[in-house]
Amino acid sequence: ATTAEVVVEFGENKTTLTISDNGRGFDIDESKGFLKAGKLGLAGMKERAHLLGGTLTIESKLNSGTKITLEIPDKI
Repeated sequence: ATTAEVVVEFGENKTTLTISDNGRGFDIDESKGFLKAGKLGLAGMKERAHLLGGTLTIESKLNSGTKITLEIPDKI
């Protein structure tokens, strides 16, 4: 990636962190699950978000970069 952007938004009931880049991206098949796909780092991130009562979404396509969005409720 040659550029990356980090955005933090504070809402009434949640905080959202979005990280995006213009890198090479990758194929995601969430139906397989990140562990089975060998994406251990992504699986760990998703598990930590869940432990905080939040969600982690990952959007990526080959040659189109990646966008990761973490939403955490204000009251954990």
